[in-house]
Formats: sequence, structure tokens, C-alpha cells
Amino acid sequence: HGVDLRTQANTYQDLWDKAERVKKDLSFRDSVSETLSLGEQMLRVDVSREKFEELITDIIKHTEECMTRALQSAGLDWSKIDRVLLAGGSSRIPAVRRMIGRVSGKDAALDLNPDECAVRGAAFYAASAIAGAPSIAAEADPEEAEADRAVIHDVVVPGDLPEQASSRRVDRSMDSADVCSHSVGVV
Repeated sequence: HGVDLRTQANTYQDLWDKAERVKKDLSFRDSVSETLSLGEQMLRVDVSREKFEELITDIIKHTEECMTRALQSAGLDWSKIDRVLLAGGSSRIPAVRRMIGRVSGKDAALDLNPDECAVRGAAFYAASAIAGAPSIAAEADPEEAEADRAVIHDVVVPGDLPEQASSRRVDRSMDSADVCSHSVGVV
């Protein structure tokens, strides 16, 4: 369209906000239209999911490479992973889910909110620290790393909503290995 909306702070913020909305909407729709403005000039932009996925191909490839490196660093392969938990809003993008399924050979678990996965993992990690479980550290020696793994049972985590004052007991086991400051966990 010949207009650079990044040149002014207010139009750049509007572009950023609308791009975020388009990304989210394309997770559930095949196409989205958005109107952008620069002073008196209005621009209508139509974006298809296909075009969006084409534009983010390099990001999805980078994500795949990070997943592969994380598993290799942990000394694991996909056959050792019971469930694939999605974390973060971008995991709602259909192309990301397809890539995860293609690479892992598993369907991602859809029973956990991707926006809450990291905080729930942090709660499990904190509970293990409070319970005095051994520290979990990535080691160069796989045998040493295996000896330093922690298994957590009956972890208490806060209720699902902030206004809930009570806690609930989770009757699950979790084995977690620290990998590149991230955790690959099996719940």
C-alpha cells in the first residue's frame, strides 16, 4: 500500500495490537480483515490463515529445532514422552500444532490451558523445592543427571482461580528434567 505504519508511535502501536488480534483470530478462522489507519488514510488488509502460516514458516522451523535440541539435551526421544503439553498463546496456531504432531507423532493434550502451563509447572517446581526434593540440573554426564531427577507425589497447588482461597491436592506424579532453563516434564 506504500505506507509504513511503523513510523509513528501511535500508528505502530495500533499496527501491533491489530496484528496480535489477527494472529489470534486466525487460530480459529480461515481469514480475517482488519482496517489500519494513518491520519486520513485508511487501509483494509485481508489475511488468510494460509498466508499467515507462510509468513511464519521460519518461526515454526525454529520452534521445531528448539524442541529437538531440548530433547537431545535431556537425552530423550519422543518415544519417552507420554504427553505433549502446549504452553503459550502461539501454541494455538494450527500450523504449530500440526508441526508438533508431525515431529512428535503425538496429538497435543488439549485439556490444559496453554496460558497456564508455565505457571502450573512453576507450582510443581516450587512444591518440589519446598518438599526438599533434590535440585534438578542439566548435567554434562547423563548418569549424574539421571541420579539428580526428582519425582513428586501429591503436590498441593493453588485453586484454578485467584479468588479461590483453598488449595486442592493433585494426586499425580511428575518427573522433570531441567533442559536449557526449560523443563521437559512427564505428567
